[in-house]
Amino acid sequence: MPSPRTGALQDRDPVGDRLLTPGEVARIFGVDPKTVNRWALTGKIPSIRTPSNHRRYRETDIKALINASTS
Repeated sequence: MPSPRTGALQDRDPVGDRLLTPGEVARIFGVDPKTVNRWALTGKIPSIRTPSNHRRYRETDIKALINASTS
């Protein structure tokens, strides 16, 4: 079922991975969403752009970053 907030085309990438908004990633890391966008601009965190040019983050990439930081 499509997400009421983002729609079916924006909440998953072509390979089926869930896409997170900057706000969702910010809550995970306990930072401001602008910090998440800065991390993406500097290459610290991978991101993709939606057709409407919004930045999204693959859930598997975020989980990998969390696992790497706790290892």
